[in-house]
Amino acid sequence: MLRPGGSLIVIDNDHRHGEFAALLACSSRAGSQGHDEYIRRWSAQAGAQRHEVMSSWSFQSPGDLGRVLRMEFPPEAVEPWLQQNPGRTELSYGYVLYHLRRGA
Repeated sequence: MLRPGGSLIVIDNDHRHGEFAALLACSSRAGSQGHDEYIRRWSAQAGAQRHEVMSSWSFQSPGDLGRVLRMEFPPEAVEPWLQQNPGRTELSYGYVLYHLRRGA
């Protein structure tokens, strides 16, 4: 329940933009992490504004990036990406803010 004059912000992964989204799409865990269809339908029905924000994950070393990606994604998703991107210390990541405001 949102009181009159209140705001709600929902933050979600962007499933369409960025390297994180591409890894998520090819991950066997994608189904259990969900897709953005539900939140997109909800935001449209509720009248929430959608704001896409591009960002990145940055690390001191390629090894650090690899360790974090291996925690987030299964080997079949992350290992090919790491092999195609040797030496990388950054991964593009998009997130989406849904803003719902109730009038007073």
